Amino acid sequence: MSTARAATDDAHSLDGVRSDFTWFDNERVIRFGRDALRNVESLFRDHGFGRYALLTTERAAA
Repeated sequence: MSTARAATDDAHSLDGVRSDFTWFDNERVIRFGRDALRNVESLFRDHGFGRYALLTTERAAA
């Protein structure tokens, strides 16, 4: 297997992800996990995010 193919396979695998997480980075919040949208409104409100834009994937929104 080529190095490029191996890197692509690794990027699409969740095997290395051990748990859900929330990462706060200045004006951005990165939320990852199966139930990432659960309680997101209260999470944002509690951290001072009155307005926000939700970016997601079709797969995650399904």
